[in-house]
Amino acid sequence: MHLECMALKQILPLLVLTFSWALTSTNANGQQFKREGYLISGAIKGIDSGRVRMLSANGSSILDSALIVRGKFSMQGKIGMPERLLFNISPGNWNFRAFVEDTSIKLFVDTTGAQHQGKGTNKWALIWEIEETGSAIADVYTQYKKETNQKYYVSIISSLREKLKAVKGNTDAEAKVTREMDSVNNLLLASQKAWIESYIHQYPSSIAGVYLFNEYFQTYQYYQPSPDISFSYLDSILNRFSEVATTSVYYKELSDKANNLRSIQPGNLAPDFTLLQRDKSKFTLSSTRGKYTLIDFWASWCVPCRRAIPLWKEVYDKYNNKEFTIVGVSSDRRWNDWINALKKEQMPWVQVIDEFPNESDPALVTKSFGTNGLPFYVLLDKEGKVIVSSNDKDVVKEKIEEIFQ
Repeated sequence: MHLECMALKQILPLLVLTFSWALTSTNANGQQFKREGYLISGAIKGIDSGRVRMLSANGSSILDSALIVRGKFSMQGKIGMPERLLFNISPGNWNFRAFVEDTSIKLFVDTTGAQHQGKGTNKWALIWEIEETGSAIADVYTQYKKETNQKYYVSIISSLREKLKAVKGNTDAEAKVTREMDSVNNLLLASQKAWIESYIHQYPSSIAGVYLFNEYFQTYQYYQPSPDISFSYLDSILNRFSEVATTSVYYKELSDKANNLRSIQPGNLAPDFTLLQRDKSKFTLSSTRGKYTLIDFWASWCVPCRRAIPLWKEVYDKYNNKEFTIVGVSSDRRWNDWINALKKEQMPWVQVIDEFPNESDPALVTKSFGTNGLPFYVLLDKEGKVIVSSNDKDVVKEKIEEIFQ
């Protein structure tokens, strides 16, 4: 998938584990040893005073906080299971992520080049430049970024994003730059995949390994159609982990993801759902039984999703009288954004809007179908069983044509 639909930050759920990890932890490669708790000493370049809060990974709860005095802060407590958490700095609504485990950790946070987002009261800034020492998992993460040349690739992608802005409105030029971006993304992802798989082979009990694979797997879905987001690939990697790695929040998240992907394997009955239509009446997916049904997961802000709409209009017009229909499921968080897009696009099929458990969680139904990336398509037979699922519109269109030929 193209970068237009890539989330600016990935949010991971919090899983609190309350067994023997209170007084033990692991190094990056899975070895256990005694620890008393974490001691975080931080220095922030560009912010002299305020408050820093350590939040759960999805930002839903505050785990610790400290005052910033002359650009420095300190936190002390117990985390139990190591985890990469979200930190928020106020005033200014600055955000960054860092690994926390029960050891002495030093953080250097540089606000230079922070990515500012939003407007008015919704303004926030994402800080990229973080130096962390003391955390064994952070050490592995730093090594990983260095040896996969992420800084080099990210710099190229950033320049291409600026180039894309400059040619906005020129369809041919936009397509050319987008292809360049996809090519660079593919090179980066191939490098990451090789490094992570090698690391997991050497250290199957490593929490660092399961964290890296989780990050890679989640990110991969935003870039392109690929067998590497398949259930079989994920399941094969999950079976390689052992011991402490299988007790981490990241293994739990990957296992949940595998279960969702399993449910949309060809031949399986698709998860049923009930969501609101534009008139706020309820629509249930199983009501389409008796027709071939294409579920189009999209959003008003997703450029590739909306570029595909003319194609689906053609498909709908061609096969609507042949026991075929489409159901659009929007991942818009704001109702008005969705309604305005519907008014503009004038899609003649059923449209519903997804639900969000809270502000930071992904769309509930979309997630249950095994994807975090858009667009995503699931084609069902007359019994509601999955025929094919893909984020490649051409793959799905070909299958539809094959059915009705």
